[in-house]
Amino acid sequence: MGLLPLGLGLLPLRSMDPDYLVDCEDYVLRVQREAVKDGYIVSIALVQNGYYYGVKVTDIKGPHAGGLIRVGEWFYYVELGGTGGGAEILGITRVAKRD
Repeated sequence: MGLLPLGLGLLPLRSMDPDYLVDCEDYVLRVQREAVKDGYIVSIALVQNGYYYGVKVTDIKGPHAGGLIRVGEWFYYVELGGTGGGAEILGITRVAKRD
C-alpha cells in the first residue's frame, strides 16, 4: 500500500514460547515498534464488530485491534495480519479527517 516506508513485506513476530498464539494486537505492536524507529506514529485502534467509531473497517466480529495512522489531514485504519509468523498490511480504510 506504500503509506509508511517500513519495508513491511513481512515483519517477523517472535515469542520464546512455541505454543504462543499470535493475535491482532501482536501485529499492531510489532508494526508500532518498527514505525517509531523511522519517526512514524502508529496507534492501536480498537474495533468492535468490524466498526471503528461508526466506520466499517473489517468483517471481523467481536473485539479486534488494528493500526491507526495519520497521513496529511486524514486518519486511516490499517488492518494487519499475517502468515508464516509475520505481519503485513491487509487493508487500509480512511476513517476521519483532522479537524
